[in-house]
Amino acid sequence: MCEFGKVVFSRKGFDSSAGGGYSPFDPQTGSYVVLPIPDGDIGKYIGKETRFEQIEIKPNHLPGINASTLAELISCDALGFNDKVKNNITQKCAHFDPWLGPCPWLAESPNHHIGAFGQEGVAQAHLKNQGVDEGSLFLFFSRFKPIGNRQNKIVPDMFIPEHLDEGLYFIYGWLKVGKVVRKYEEIRDEERLKRHPHTTQAYFEKEDPFLRKKNNTIYIADEFLFNDGSNLAGCGYFRSLNKELCLSASDSDQQKLGKWIPSRWRLPKFFDKTRPSYLQEAEWSKNQDGSCLVKIPGRWQEAVFEESEEFCQWFCQLLKTSCQ
Repeated sequence: MCEFGKVVFSRKGFDSSAGGGYSPFDPQTGSYVVLPIPDGDIGKYIGKETRFEQIEIKPNHLPGINASTLAELISCDALGFNDKVKNNITQKCAHFDPWLGPCPWLAESPNHHIGAFGQEGVAQAHLKNQGVDEGSLFLFFSRFKPIGNRQNKIVPDMFIPEHLDEGLYFIYGWLKVGKVVRKYEEIRDEERLKRHPHTTQAYFEKEDPFLRKKNNTIYIADEFLFNDGSNLAGCGYFRSLNKELCLSASDSDQQKLGKWIPSRWRLPKFFDKTRPSYLQEAEWSKNQDGSCLVKIPGRWQEAVFEESEEFCQWFCQLLKTSCQ
């Protein structure tokens, strides 16, 4: 057994409401970028005013796109963002969270070499009520849209171009919790954590009129994912997106259920007996091979479920196919 106890599907990154679109990926190589959500005036107040134009990215990380910052990337026509989105990110801070160790698309200067994730409010209350603590595992996912008209090689089961263009949900990273910080005084590594958006005293105390959420909590990554001597890092980004990391069900899976939607997921059959919170009352059905199709609800951040031997086998296979 992996001995995680609790596992969390955690939705993070640009979406239709927080950002105005979806993060980009190249459907030929699987290269991707997770865009941080805009943070309004909160970043300025808490002293973490990081602008999109300040976050430098590796040149040509996405094939055919020459951008040096996240602001330039979002402004590229190939990503398809409208003028409202482009203007919005010039006026707001970037809420870069989670950190999952060295980030594949960032240049060295803004890169984060530790793992940390912050949560607050109702979402954090749900994590606490579900028993998420030290030893738990977060699996971070987001919705990604393809760039350009490049050939789809990574998800061949998505054979209708219009469906691919709607965007697909992919798991992109993980974090095993080594320590949970619930009070500002509990931060022991302030120098290394100083750029994380949840780490200032103001964020914990919520003194200003527009920070009304409570329960600010930071989950610090464990050094290692397993205790078996494998030395796999306790957090990380998958090298590139691929079919195994894709949550959205294929065209053939969805044909018998009517309209194709990105938010209908295909999950391994063991999820039928360990349905994650927030997905328990969703629309579930089964394929002939026993795998589950579930229409995920629109508004949630964290869905928690119990670890099982079947989950461990599935997760280890993801690591094997996506980290090498």
